[in-house]
Amino acid sequence: MTRSKSISFALLAVLLVLAGLAIWIVTRPIRIYRSQRSEALQEMAMLAGALELWVVPDIGHYPSAQEFAKGVDYNYWGPQVTTDPWGNPYQYRPLDLQGSSYELFSFGADGAPGGDGSGADIVAPPPY
Repeated sequence: MTRSKSISFALLAVLLVLAGLAIWIVTRPIRIYRSQRSEALQEMAMLAGALELWVVPDIGHYPSAQEFAKGVDYNYWGPQVTTDPWGNPYQYRPLDLQGSSYELFSFGADGAPGGDGSGADIVAPPPY
């Protein structure tokens, strides 16, 4: 192999490494958001499980918004599920006056209602 070919090969190797590094850096925020979104969904699933335990033995319906907030204050739902991965409280909203259904969600990375991309709301699947 001649000297110019070995320099070209080394240059090509360096460029490939730099391209791979650039791709990794550019896609890192996307990977982080996906893991935080996944973590939020898992935590909401745990919280939904605690809400199911509330329904069966205690009072036969899901808590009101005030009862839910009180449960957060007293760690009834567990200390691990009081805030989403961005440090904002999970949102809980009863969907009817009888307490037969609820909506559980996170406002996402921006901590505000609505949004798109990483700021989009993350809604837990409805209870069954």
